[in-house]
Amino acid sequence: MSDLGLTWLGQAGFRLELDGLRVLVDPFLSDHKARLYPPPPRGAAVRNVDWVLVTHDHIDHFDRVAELAVPSLHILLPARNVEVVLAPFR
Repeated sequence: MSDLGLTWLGQAGFRLELDGLRVLVDPFLSDHKARLYPPPPRGAAVRNVDWVLVTHDHIDHFDRVAELAVPSLHILLPARNVEVVLAPFR
């Protein structure tokens, strides 16, 4: 039997854990005026992530993905958002 964990990050964001794999889906992490709920704590919920999946091109689905970047992180997002995520590294 697989070990599954699910944590709601507010808005449309979730952290999924399955057999040691950690995935963030649509992480909206800032204290932005467009938030309907408070941002998640910057602790364990957003650390040690293997994948970030961004479902579509709205700021409330990926605002601070670049802050999570480590060499082992994989990010899957709409092509037109690549420059936004890479900008802090250039």
